[in-house]
Amino acid sequence: MYSLNDVDRLLEIKDYLNEGMSIQAIYNTYNRQHTQPKVTDTKQLTDEDVRRILYNEILNQGGFRNAGADQDYPLR
Repeated sequence: MYSLNDVDRLLEIKDYLNEGMSIQAIYNTYNRQHTQPKVTDTKQLTDEDVRRILYNEILNQGGFRNAGADQDYPLR
């Protein structure tokens, strides 16, 4: 079986070939994508953030309230 990532990669290669790229150009493109460091600007969640998110999600899933997600969170 092929994974969804494999199928996605094959479809991407097919699109590159339809655009007229050569196999070597596609190979170089993939090498550039995988050798460049990925820069992520993701903010690390603190324990307090995780607790707040979990608290709000439990309340919303339980149907205990319908207010906004960040309201009424007890801070210690």
